Amino acid sequence: MSQFSSIKINIKSAIIFVLCFSLIAALPCLFAFFNNEFIWLGLLFSVLYYLIIGISLLYFMDTALFQNIGVKNSAAAKFSLFLIVTILSSWIYYLVFNYIAISNYAQISMLNILWLFAPIFFKESKKNYLQIPDPFYEYWRVGKERKDIEYWDNIDKFRLMQVSIHIKKKVNAEFFSKFDVKIAQDVNLGSWFDKFIEDQNYRFPNDAIESSAENEDAGWIFYTAKYFTFPLFIRNLSPHQTISESKLNNKQTIFAKRVALNKLEKELEEI
Repeated sequence: MSQFSSIKINIKSAIIFVLCFSLIAALPCLFAFFNNEFIWLGLLFSVLYYLIIGISLLYFMDTALFQNIGVKNSAAAKFSLFLIVTILSSWIYYLVFNYIAISNYAQISMLNILWLFAPIFFKESKKNYLQIPDPFYEYWRVGKERKDIEYWDNIDKFRLMQVSIHIKKKVNAEFFSKFDVKIAQDVNLGSWFDKFIEDQNYRFPNDAIESSAENEDAGWIFYTAKYFTFPLFIRNLSPHQTISESKLNNKQTIFAKRVALNKLEKELEEI
């Protein structure tokens, strides 16, 4: 309701627009004269007509005539206005098509009116897509920021939580390796990752994980799967936050990925 409270609709202009545009939108009902040929010829012309009118509507919406209606930039007001147009034009389309055509598929053919809003849908989708902020990844350099070496000597192992971490051992590795490990909730993710790398390389020196610690332009980012158990959607994890602050659960999966640090643009590019 708050979206409509600040909008003052010009009723006269709105009625004129709805009536005129409904008639324009219903014009393809005259293709019913094609009769049996409507299925391929009339349908094609109808779609082309609605796409052209839809593009024209985009330009018309920027004119003073349309702005005089009073919908301003309210998406809710525009949706309500076009919903009325759709219902009225569909009704006109159905009546005229059913009167002219010898076939009885007016109910299906009037759905072509929805093509009218394809250009508007494309424009709004593009605008909203461009407004999505670029993902921000906090990176971690192995062994560069570690300050809690003594912490691990006095850790309470009975309070550790189990997680799975997926990591590529080598830079050119094709697949992730999975490790089921223990993690402390009161230590930050990056420090724990340093300890994880250290322990794994100590236990398996012949199959060590390349930490890229010697490379100043390389680092690691961390993320976990969101909504699903596989990373179709992801949630970025900060290496400087503790496990509890990152809201990780028991037996949750963490993905660690090497990244190249671009010093000029400060962007992260996947290796």
